[in-house]
Amino acid sequence: MPKKRLGEVLQELELVDEDRIREALKIQREKGGLIGEILVTLGYVSQEEVQLALAVGRGAKLGGLEELET
Repeated sequence: MPKKRLGEVLQELELVDEDRIREALKIQREKGGLIGEILVTLGYVSQEEVQLALAVGRGAKLGGLEELET
């Protein structure tokens, strides 16, 4: 099973919309860099949200919120 792109996962998790992904991709083409770092720099997502999306993109399963509260 292929890994999903970070932008796709962030959209699926409803952490960022397509317009913001496009903006970050434009910056990436112009200046280089990692899409996750660009989105964090722009203030669209946190570093933790990028890490979560990367894990999900690799196949990690999300638990219920009750697991996070313990």
